[in-house]
Amino acid sequence: MMTCRSCGQAQDEQARFCNNCGTPLVTGPAGTENSVHEARVTGSIYQAGGDITVAPSVPDEPSARYAVKWHWASPLTQSVLGWASLALGIVSLAGGASVFTPLIRSLNAGRLAPSTEPWAVAVFLVCAAGAIVTFALRRVAKHETQHVGPSFLPALTGWNHRLGLARFTGECPTCRGALRFYNKPLQWLIHADGSRGKVIERAMVAECERSDKHCWFLDRAEPVA
Repeated sequence: MMTCRSCGQAQDEQARFCNNCGTPLVTGPAGTENSVHEARVTGSIYQAGGDITVAPSVPDEPSARYAVKWHWASPLTQSVLGWASLALGIVSLAGGASVFTPLIRSLNAGRLAPSTEPWAVAVFLVCAAGAIVTFALRRVAKHETQHVGPSFLPALTGWNHRLGLARFTGECPTCRGALRFYNKPLQWLIHADGSRGKVIERAMVAECERSDKHCWFLDRAEPVA
């Protein structure tokens, strides 16, 4: 009988590998100690009984390389945009009251030509449009989404709950296609009939324009310059 040099377990004379730890067993000439020749094994090793199976190693998937050509964080945070949209909404309601009150009175009096001050109409329209825009920008900052316009303009980006401008460029390492950068839905609320509902999770990704299977996640924690 011989023993394994790795774990000390007694082994059969005909065994090629240790039945306990899988260490290769090489017998030398009579009267000499067992010797183990070192060799490099790559891949995952699985042992079933006395057999050793070496699975070929899987190469690492190439990662997408991209560059941020211009990255700027504005002072407009999610909270600032929230208060701004609230204030504009209140002012637009006040202006709307000045606009629609004469209209309602004229309709009650049987007239169709209400007299409304032009400034009231202007205040109502400007503040209403401002409230809608600031609320939309707040959603961008809150959900950290990216909105890409023409290629010559930077993307409007929600990063660390504030607005920023960023321009991304990159190439797919698999097929050399151009990468597009956007906020990809990952999970949805599922209705009882199996259909998808509201998106509950998104992630910023770099996705190949040739194949959506070539997709890589972007790091949200990357600092904004």
